[in-house]
Amino acid sequence: MFVLLPKYKSKISLSLFFVFIITSCVKKHPHDTENKNLVSEKKMVAILTDVFMMEAYVNEKIPFTNADSLTIVKKSLYAPILKQHKVDSLDFYSTFNYYQTHPKEFINLLCLVDSSLVKIVPLDSTEVKQLVEPPENIDKLGSYTAQEAAMRDIYLNRNQNIKQKRKDFKNNPK
Repeated sequence: MFVLLPKYKSKISLSLFFVFIITSCVKKHPHDTENKNLVSEKKMVAILTDVFMMEAYVNEKIPFTNADSLTIVKKSLYAPILKQHKVDSLDFYSTFNYYQTHPKEFINLLCLVDSSLVKIVPLDSTEVKQLVEPPENIDKLGSYTAQEAAMRDIYLNRNQNIKQKRKDFKNNPK
């Protein structure tokens, strides 16, 4: 084998040269190298929590709107969120792209975001308060019209009581 080596020396060196060129031309992913501008995991969780809350708020408050219009509204609200967390948009997006290229770390990050979203108690909890309590025997009433009649009677009696209390208060204020 060593005897054949000088005979094929030029072919071997040429093929090694092409292998070297090809492997050096393979594009490395930009996030495979360590990036010093990455946002910390804790700060990224806080930012994504605010972003998810903003997107949920926009979707709830502007229903039945074109998706393109909602995207424009949402994109306009990203800058104040990043400013609040004192993060440059370039750093945020490079960190976000890093996590997208590393799915296992991204899943862990999203789990942390989810756990922080679960802890949030809504401030404007709008509870639906019933104007009229349904009668106790509403299940025993046979038809929908009978149930509706029972609820209407309770509602009208309640309104008459409220009107009577208002009259009494106007006539006899304390």
